[in-house]
Amino acid sequence: MAVKPKRSAPKRMKLELPQVTRTRGILVAWTAFSATLAAVVLLWVYMIFRNDSLCRSKDPAVAINGCSLILDAFVLLDGRRVLALDHRAQAYLAANLPDQALADWSAALVIRPANPVLWLGRGRAYQRAGQFDLAIRDFNKAIVLQPDFIDARLARGAAFADKSLFEEAIGDYSNVLEHWPQDAATWRARPDFRSRRRHRSGAAGL
Repeated sequence: MAVKPKRSAPKRMKLELPQVTRTRGILVAWTAFSATLAAVVLLWVYMIFRNDSLCRSKDPAVAINGCSLILDAFVLLDGRRVLALDHRAQAYLAANLPDQALADWSAALVIRPANPVLWLGRGRAYQRAGQFDLAIRDFNKAIVLQPDFIDARLARGAAFADKSLFEEAIGDYSNVLEHWPQDAATWRARPDFRSRRRHRSGAAGL
C-alpha cells in the first residue's frame, strides 16, 4: 500500500531585524515631525489671534504695531489682509498720519474694490490731508456702492462744506435726516451750514 507523502506546513516569512528597526525609525521620525508641525501650527494660530487683538486696540501705537506684525510676519488670506490693512489705516488716521492711512486703504481697495467702507476710510484720509476733491470722489464711490450709507453722506457733506459748497453740504445732511431723523448732530450741523452760506453770500455782496 502506497504511503502518501506528508504535506509540509508553509514556512512563515520572518521579518528581518534590520527591516523592523528601519520601520520603527520611520514611525518615530514621523511622530516627531507631526508633533513639531502641530506645535508650529498652534504657535502660528496663537500669534495670529494675539496680534489680531493688538491690531484692534484703541491705542493707535499698539494697533499699528499689532497690525504690522500680522501683515509682515504671516501669509494671510485676502479677507484677513484687508481687515488688518483697514485697522492699521484707522490707527494711522487716529495718529494723524493720513499718508500712511492712504497707502493702507489703497492696498486694501486693490483686493476689495467693491467694499464701500474702504472707500469711506480712504476718503476720510484724503479729507484729513486737505485733498477735498479726492475725498469727495471716494465718498461718491462709497455711496454708489451703498446708496443708504449714512456715514458716507455725512462725510461727503462735511467735505463739501470744507470746500465752501454749502448747498451740496446741506443737501447731503438733509438726505441723512430724511432717513435718520433722530440724529441730533446732523440737526445741529445743517443750520450751521446755512449760516455759513448766508455769511459767505453777504461777504460776496460787499
